[in-house]
Amino acid sequence: MPGALILINGFPGIGKHAVAYELVKLLPNCRFFDTRNVITAASQLYDSDDPAHAVLRKNLKHAIFQSIATHYADVSPTAPPPPTYVLTDFLSVSARAIDLAIMKEFIHFAQTSGFAFIHVILSASTEANVARCMSAERQAASRPTTEASLLQTRMEEEIGHIAPVRGLSGEYELDTTRMDARTTAGVLAEYCLDTLRHQGWWIQLAGHTRKGTVCATSPAPRR
Repeated sequence: MPGALILINGFPGIGKHAVAYELVKLLPNCRFFDTRNVITAASQLYDSDDPAHAVLRKNLKHAIFQSIATHYADVSPTAPPPPTYVLTDFLSVSARAIDLAIMKEFIHFAQTSGFAFIHVILSASTEANVARCMSAERQAASRPTTEASLLQTRMEEEIGHIAPVRGLSGEYELDTTRMDARTTAGVLAEYCLDTLRHQGWWIQLAGHTRKGTVCATSPAPRR
């Protein structure tokens, strides 16, 4: 049974990580891979505006995808089922060539590994985005993004849809202006489950515990 890869894409401070933490509570056999670790590794070697920084991020993600694909290549009945991975990123595929290259890594992974790939775009009003970005919780988490830089980013760049493309199982944009992280995660969980069910998965919400949910990703019974 193939696994799934859910990319939560959105502007800085939109609430991607908060939503991801809530989403893994709802989806069975689900793990959150915090891509800030990739950014941190690249930042220890290069300045963020150095082209080498973006290239290293791309190469690290390629290595991660290769590791996942190799580890779960065993399709025997006794092999553990691949999990659903939730990742977050800000990829402006229409504005930055390197972001498009990184997105192509996601697509290539889905095409070659058999993993389902769902692209989620979180959007919000400028006012809501700024308020979340400047929140005390985000500032305390050492993710400094100034209001001026955020406004400039929103004016100059856009996330952009990638559908239709082979390997993409679903793409969904959600306006979260009046939604908190838990509500947003609930909406996304239902969308992801519906998308995976259309691909033959037998899967249901895990609730707020991950105990005993691995079997929920068994394939649908044949008729």
